[in-house]
Amino acid sequence: MFPLYALFATVVHRVVLLGEHSLPNRWGIFWTERETRFLGWLIGVWFLYFALSLPTWMLGLVFSEAAPGLDVGWIATILSYILVAYFQGRFSLVLPATAIDKRSNFSEAWAMSHGKGMMIALALVIPAMILIPVEWVLYGAVDDTFKPIVDLAWMLLALPVFAVEIAIISLAYDKLSFQDKR
Repeated sequence: MFPLYALFATVVHRVVLLGEHSLPNRWGIFWTERETRFLGWLIGVWFLYFALSLPTWMLGLVFSEAAPGLDVGWIATILSYILVAYFQGRFSLVLPATAIDKRSNFSEAWAMSHGKGMMIALALVIPAMILIPVEWVLYGAVDDTFKPIVDLAWMLLALPVFAVEIAIISLAYDKLSFQDKR
């Protein structure tokens, strides 16, 4: 799925930052060296997310076990989303830069987003919070027989939310890179 997501995200970043005329064709289906670099950065960002969110999830499990009889797992889930969104928002600024053929790296993205990480995180968490109850309803309401149908429905519902989150990262990059130029 990473290559498909890379292609999708590159198209969204380019449309938000450069306009739809920036796409090589009207369908947005293309693969160049830019998309290969984007995929590399995407995998790097994913490893960072995983490494940074794993300790939070583990603490959430410990916290859940420490409060027997209370359903506090949702608190750990929300805190994990916020923590991951904080790092996602800051490190992911390499992605729109790459999508529009600008060179960037993690330290540049981190420096660019200094003091703005929590604001970006909150902007990313809001769309994700919309998906949480939808996911619970979809996957909790059916048995495994209908899982392929539910997976398709989930993807169709989540794709616009992913586009919004990608656009949020694009707009943050646009605003923060403009501020860096002053």
